[in-house]
Amino acid sequence: MHSITNTSDLYFESAGTNTVTSYLENTGALLVDYFAGEGGTTLNIKGTLTNTGTLYLGNATLSASDKVTAASLVNTNTIYLTGSSTDQALLDVTGIAGFGTAGLFSGTVYVGQQGAIEKSAIEFGSGQITSLAASSDLRLYGNEAFIEDSTALGSNSALEGLASIASGATLVLEEKVAVSTTGALANHGSVYIDYVGGDGGSSLKLAGALNNSGYIQLGNTSLSSSDTITASSLVNSGSIYLYGTASAQALLDISPGVAGFGVAGTLSGYVQLVGESAVEFASGQIARIAAGSTLQLNGNKAFIEDSTALGSNSALKGLNDVAGNLEMYGDVSITTTGGLLDTGAIYLDYNGGTGGSTLTTGARSATAACCGSATARSRHQARSRRPRSTIRTRSSSTGPDRTRRCLT
Repeated sequence: MHSITNTSDLYFESAGTNTVTSYLENTGALLVDYFAGEGGTTLNIKGTLTNTGTLYLGNATLSASDKVTAASLVNTNTIYLTGSSTDQALLDVTGIAGFGTAGLFSGTVYVGQQGAIEKSAIEFGSGQITSLAASSDLRLYGNEAFIEDSTALGSNSALEGLASIASGATLVLEEKVAVSTTGALANHGSVYIDYVGGDGGSSLKLAGALNNSGYIQLGNTSLSSSDTITASSLVNSGSIYLYGTASAQALLDISPGVAGFGVAGTLSGYVQLVGESAVEFASGQIARIAAGSTLQLNGNKAFIEDSTALGSNSALKGLNDVAGNLEMYGDVSITTTGGLLDTGAIYLDYNGGTGGSTLTTGARSATAACCGSATARSRHQARSRRPRSTIRTRSSSTGPDRTRRCLT
């Protein structure tokens, strides 16, 4: 047997050891211990496994470990690996890491499944996955789900070389997944880390810069334990969303990097922080929000912070130019050491039901209007029963307090 056609399904059910003496091409469905409680099947493929259909390996109540082995792997469609809490579903590729091209991930692969901690892995004999191809989708669920190198089992060791995520590609890390790289990462696609409500505890650690022109979401509004992305520096022209809770922080830690999102001192792209969340820089200040860019802070635990003064918007003390949008909702506090030029828009508690935010500048500021625009101010005035949102300016360090209030 060398092929499974697109109209065919081939099942192995608690089938012991089986061998294909050369290659296997699957354009249909290959199901190895697919049904609950089955297990213990081994399928040895002496040549290349080419999957343009669907491969299912294991189930959530696997009764004994499953293994499919192949000399190399080509994948352009979908692979599901589902182990149990005690028995592993393993796709063992004895050749170089890759899904058709060395170093390249392609197709869609689920390692584990949402809502469960299951032993599942793809193991390569050597090499690294360096890129996720356009429109590909890699999803790891739980701290027992791995893309691993044969010399370092039980970790995502075959992802240490990951350097690029192409446009349209997706990387998902859910529920205590840990990935560490040895260099920089350029994200042109989408990265989701614990985006499902109630998940948490995952981390992405980069030894180099994070360059994001795509989409990153870290955490969720019911995050169960803290999430972290670390990088040596940050370049952003895309979107970054951080969601934390009262008990678990979503942290983007840029260390030892200087404050900036591509240019030192400048915030670029779209950045939204919700709940207990922070972008932390080792040093420096954000002086400017670039035209066409947005910083949105939600809640009194959402911070752009300096490593020497955590738990406050300490990396915004040097803010002096808002050419884009600054949005503050729900008891957010920012204090600058100098004046503030607003040629963009500043919104304080513009959304219904929020209030109490304060923007205090250290010198007389040039602002377009309180809360960013006349329209914004009139809507705040209409909600006069909400807590006050305040913009304060000082003409000098000892001068009188010139306060402009927006009723919320």
